[in-house]
Amino acid sequence: MVEKLLPKLFKNFYLSSYSLSLFRIFIGFNLLYDLVFFKFFYLEELFLSKAIFSTQFLQKVYGVYSYSIFNLSGNSIYIYGVFLIAFICYSLFTLGYKTKITGLLCYFFYWNFAQRNPDLIFGWDNYLHILLFWSLFLPLNTHFSLFTLKDKKEVKPFNLKGIVAFAVLFQVALIYGVNALAKNGGLWLDGHAVQVFLLDSMLSEPLAKTVYNHTFFYTFATYATLVFEFLIPLLIFLPFKNDLTRIVASVSIVLFHMGVNLFVDVGSFHLVSLAAAAVLLPTSFWQKIVRSKSSMEYRVMSSYGSRLSFVLCLLILVNIQVNLRTLSKKGYLTEFFSKTGLKSVLQKMDVTFLKQLTPFREAWALYAPNPSNQIGWVVLAAYPPESEKAFSLSENQAVDNSMPHSVYKGPLKFFTAWLRNETDSKKWQVLARQVLAYEARVRHSELKGYSKFEMGMYSLDYYQLSPGQSQKITYHSIVNIHIN
Repeated sequence: MVEKLLPKLFKNFYLSSYSLSLFRIFIGFNLLYDLVFFKFFYLEELFLSKAIFSTQFLQKVYGVYSYSIFNLSGNSIYIYGVFLIAFICYSLFTLGYKTKITGLLCYFFYWNFAQRNPDLIFGWDNYLHILLFWSLFLPLNTHFSLFTLKDKKEVKPFNLKGIVAFAVLFQVALIYGVNALAKNGGLWLDGHAVQVFLLDSMLSEPLAKTVYNHTFFYTFATYATLVFEFLIPLLIFLPFKNDLTRIVASVSIVLFHMGVNLFVDVGSFHLVSLAAAAVLLPTSFWQKIVRSKSSMEYRVMSSYGSRLSFVLCLLILVNIQVNLRTLSKKGYLTEFFSKTGLKSVLQKMDVTFLKQLTPFREAWALYAPNPSNQIGWVVLAAYPPESEKAFSLSENQAVDNSMPHSVYKGPLKFFTAWLRNETDSKKWQVLARQVLAYEARVRHSELKGYSKFEMGMYSLDYYQLSPGQSQKITYHSIVNIHIN
């Protein structure tokens, strides 16, 4: 009975072997890109013995949840060795070499990198983390692999069916669906949310300056974002014309993130989204690409075994619980959760341990219910001897109400951008003080005689902007330290 029911139940829940192989390549590319441009380029600031956040500091803040292989040694040779091995594993995985083994090693290193700097993990990191996690359960090296090209046997494509295929499709749908359900704030509903991003002085790109004041553009883009996020889950699971709707979903994901990246710097979202888009591509797409009309072999759910299927079900439930818990506090469903009593039930369910071992740490509720109205910028400043005037370390000019020409780059750029919303948080003030102390320490030789350093913010509130009038900008200190 069950064996006859399952094929019908999972009829549309399949992944093409071609799509899985392309999925692997994009994940591997993102791993390498992250390792080089967000990790290795900032090796001294983030990983070596005199890093901004030392392992001892993180242990005081997070306790046992801060542990990683970087706790074993701060020796530079050891750190470089970890990076080299990670680079080799990422490369082999991308090329399709024994992906069950190299994939597990990739996840091991990526998880440890995340543990080393947990406060420098952003939305695109979580996106990549969660896709990499599900890749551990998938056959990824059937096609587009340098190592399978040597095998003279004919490689037959297949469709992977079952709960693991459902888990991957469900994950992509969940990311966009939860984001849509959480965005019920006034800025989204009134059509002004995108304008906030375009005016963000720290994250907006030069192109944003050309359109931020065009009402039609930012209104259309705001509502288009909501429609896009609501439609993706429907397109993935639509019971009819599913191949076509999945292609539409795949193309839409790529176009959306590439479009956003033109106007706002949101990290590597546009690159990670390529992996999500690739895995959605159906068999019919590849039949046209490879010009093959041959029938596909099916790998069914039973090949994963009942124990693994149970584990996958448990992981899916944890994933759902994390996101529902957030939706019970913000979004369109908060009233429903409160009236039914589900909100209190979800808040009592503590799965901290499971979340720490999996990528399901944060719910997908970005810029919800509203994007932050704080669109100013953060600077590090020092006070010259016998002076009460702050001096910007990044601009080499006195702190005033003029916008700086540059801000931080890399992980610290996004950290300080996020800090704008958390200036009253004691935890974030502690973290900001660490950043400030590091800057003062590494620039000690050129700042002799300087004793007071501070991290400050040029405060610019979106709600206080008046059309046609000058922007009201004020500067205030977030944290400060004194060094003798």
